[in-house]
Amino acid sequence: MAGVCVALVSGGIDSPVAVARMLMQGWKIFPVHASQEPITGPEAEEKTIALLRYLLDSEGKLGELAR
Repeated sequence: MAGVCVALVSGGIDSPVAVARMLMQGWKIFPVHASQEPITGPEAEEKTIALLRYLLDSEGKLGELAR
């Protein structure tokens, strides 16, 4: 294992891709999301949760690493 880190995860594409890359390198990830509701509405938080669930539920090596 490469190490343990906290990853700040937004609803954009950059942070989930970074998390996926870190998982592939053996990092243990603790994702953190800072909700900005009511400025952004609930959609941003829902999108972030969906992206993290996708990583967790992925088939193959990435899904195994995320679990």
